[in-house]
Amino acid sequence: MNKTAFLQAEDEFSPANLYIMNADGQNQTRLAATGEFLFGGGPLVWSPDSTRIAFGTIRGIYVIDISNGSFRDLTGNDHDGNLFGFQIDKR
Repeated sequence: MNKTAFLQAEDEFSPANLYIMNADGQNQTRLAATGEFLFGGGPLVWSPDSTRIAFGTIRGIYVIDISNGSFRDLTGNDHDGNLFGFQIDKR
């Protein structure tokens, strides 16, 4: 997987957009648009299989599927969105 995820805002007062792109900077794709989430400054964490990204907001922790942009709330607005990660299922 040679992709990177990053946040970008129009200015310091605007909510950030979540993007992915190839490692060479090509094919930037916006996954989450301004206003959908208020990113909490926590990390962007790739799943072990590189199909999803977990991220924190001021309202909780979410996982977004990079193939279609669908997302799921993991915490039900009961977390500050700063410390989290994926665990590999070794079954």
